[in-house]
Amino acid sequence: MTNMESSFASRIPSSVHLLLKQTFGSTVELPETPLSQKRLRLALENVEGVAEKLPGISANELLENPFIHLSISRLLKILQDVFHKEVICSEDSLQNTNEDKGDDLIASEKDISVIENALKELSYLTDYTWEQLNIGHWKSVPRIWRKLYTCLAILKVCFLVLKRSSNLEVIKECDMGILMGEPICQNVLRKIAEEVSSRIITEANCNNCETLGTSNPAVVDYDKICLRNKSSNEFEVVVAKKPSLEEFLSFMKTKTPVLLTNTIDYWPALKKWNVEYIRKIAGFRTVPVEVGQKYTSEDWTQKVMSISEFIDKYMQASTESNENQCQNDIGYIAQYHLFTQLPELRKDIRIPEYCALGSTSDHEKIEINAWFGPANTISPTHYDPNHNILVQVFGSKIIRLFPPSESSKLQPHSDSSLLFNTSQLDIEQDDLFLAHPEMRNAKHCDIMLRAGKSLYIPPRWWHYVKSLEPSFSVSFWFE
Repeated sequence: MTNMESSFASRIPSSVHLLLKQTFGSTVELPETPLSQKRLRLALENVEGVAEKLPGISANELLENPFIHLSISRLLKILQDVFHKEVICSEDSLQNTNEDKGDDLIASEKDISVIENALKELSYLTDYTWEQLNIGHWKSVPRIWRKLYTCLAILKVCFLVLKRSSNLEVIKECDMGILMGEPICQNVLRKIAEEVSSRIITEANCNNCETLGTSNPAVVDYDKICLRNKSSNEFEVVVAKKPSLEEFLSFMKTKTPVLLTNTIDYWPALKKWNVEYIRKIAGFRTVPVEVGQKYTSEDWTQKVMSISEFIDKYMQASTESNENQCQNDIGYIAQYHLFTQLPELRKDIRIPEYCALGSTSDHEKIEINAWFGPANTISPTHYDPNHNILVQVFGSKIIRLFPPSESSKLQPHSDSSLLFNTSQLDIEQDDLFLAHPEMRNAKHCDIMLRAGKSLYIPPRWWHYVKSLEPSFSVSFWFE
């Protein structure tokens, strides 16, 4: 191995190295922090040349927060100095000498101290930005705060890499920036995360993960499973074995729900995925988790944690469903764009060809969501505005469908509510027919969705979904 091959510079993730070289490839004098508020305006005038170096944010966007702007400028100056010393000078030295630079893999104590102080300042800025992100409804938060959060995450990642921090520390910061921010700088955080994730998996020697089996496969007696409160107006769902595109188009035109069989047999996920495989491939990734049995519960909340933490805390270890399980003990990775964050899993699934029958064949406009959780997760009765193909990869769910004609009986929340597409009724409550006698003849059908099968749900069809065992589903929404 040559000196260059063993250098720290050669071990920096290429995406981080490229970002830093593009930013600091040529030496640029960055302004020092002003000593008083009186020098603030003068300092701001001097940082105009730095604006292009703020990752994904223009100077004008931060004019209302000049101290944040100046703080980032100072951090950029520190990052530039450390990068040139630890990487650029190291590369030049290795190219001009035959001496072994074994200590190149260890940052100097002085640089470590400088980096740690920078990371502390970044933590203060991140905490402040986090507070701004959590004021009011997420959609009403000004974009600058999401962009700023990602900008800070990018800086954190760069400092962590130069500090020689572990890959796990680096990827956690990447994930937080991806979750809470915006895809600025050509989505560089996702590129870094992909590269670092690949390194982690390789280091863990997970190449044989495909042979992993579920340690305690759930045993469900499907013949004895049923939802409560069946009405007198139940109908059977249409079952279609790998229908042609023409046949499926007729289902779409007539808005007929269909249980699809033999349509995803070619998916690698069907043979590879189980709880432990997900842990091995993605356990170190940070994701949002819904806590509570259903999103209409008063105590429902969301938390951010690693997938391994989620599995340890919420996935049932027993093989039997526990109906008495406390709602707070139920966690769910629900309606989440997991595959955008984890291309390692995305390559194991395919977009169903039926999605091309929608108003657009552009795969980028097809919304793909993951639904991963233990037994007894519930999606309350609701409808979606788009076509939906729900695929069950492993585990099973039971689903009750109501046609749009039953909307008034299901008593949706008001149009002004965030839950306007959700029923106010709990269709499994003990006294449902007594409290709501009109539900006695509500038209519906019940479907058992088992591994390898898919369910087509037309737009505005109401559906109630309950998992029977640890399961993983993928939904494809298209117009």
